[in-house]
Amino acid sequence: MMMSLRSLVSVIAIAFTLGIGMYNGVHDMSHVVETLSSIEKELNPLQPMTGSEQSKIFSMPYKNWTKDIIREPIPRPSAKALFDGSNVTGDVSWLLNLAIIGFGKCGTSSMVGHFSQHKQISMMHREHCEFTWRDDDTILLKALESELPHGNYMRGLKCPSLVRSPLGMQRLAKYFPNVRLIVGVRHPILWFESLYNFRQRQFGYSLFPAHKLIGKCQDLGPNKKVHGVCTEEARFQEALIGLGKTSMSTTDEMQYFLSSEKKPENLTVISQMKVFVYDIAQVEDKDEERSQLFMDDMQTFLQMTEPFKPMGQKSGGKTK
Repeated sequence: MMMSLRSLVSVIAIAFTLGIGMYNGVHDMSHVVETLSSIEKELNPLQPMTGSEQSKIFSMPYKNWTKDIIREPIPRPSAKALFDGSNVTGDVSWLLNLAIIGFGKCGTSSMVGHFSQHKQISMMHREHCEFTWRDDDTILLKALESELPHGNYMRGLKCPSLVRSPLGMQRLAKYFPNVRLIVGVRHPILWFESLYNFRQRQFGYSLFPAHKLIGKCQDLGPNKKVHGVCTEEARFQEALIGLGKTSMSTTDEMQYFLSSEKKPENLTVISQMKVFVYDIAQVEDKDEERSQLFMDDMQTFLQMTEPFKPMGQKSGGKTK
């Protein structure tokens, strides 16, 4: 009973729509979560899976895989063969194999840490979101060429805001059509709680009270009191449909997209790129068997020959 991305988009939208109407504030979440849990049981026909059912799902082969991940050529091209100033003059498609593109506060840092411990993966050390805002495409391309080691590695980066950027996704598809995309999601209310507390505690921002952050960030007041924390940003479905995995052709789907600027025809469609969607609960799962199934599925998705260990266990590799 594996959910399609179309079903996931709808479930996220339903959770957001129901949850925000009952929101009582970041520091008093227990009533909200308890109420949502009871509603989810009534609305969601999916029941918890048995171990055998999970094993069956995770052993299912991926369908319609027509492209392999492109590894570093032998001999490796020089930077001069790839770039001429700000122009791309060579084939750079091998410079990036996996990209964690969203969402922030959904376990993306944990995923980077776990990937970095795998001996067949080399991750960029910090977030690289240049495709979302820089005018020169080669800034990121040159960083990938120079900062990651030579060799037959899976080459990866993290940019949690990339999935929200049509420009960034267009650039990604242009240069790296075979890249594997990884997207983490989370219950919208718990995501809001996490981001609000992170901004307050980690950076010392004095944000508006939570009940004043309902709506679009730009409509709520000065940035120093918002800092990107608003309920509109929890509408993950707005970004997920830009991946082009659902046609958005039914009334049931369209009812969750109210803002005119978010109509599907105006969104970037990256329909041929391969996407792995996980929930943060899988990252935090303490059950070793389920965690191993999660990582086995990731291994298949990334076409790795060496297995991952369950989340929370080091794989004995070296952070590159």
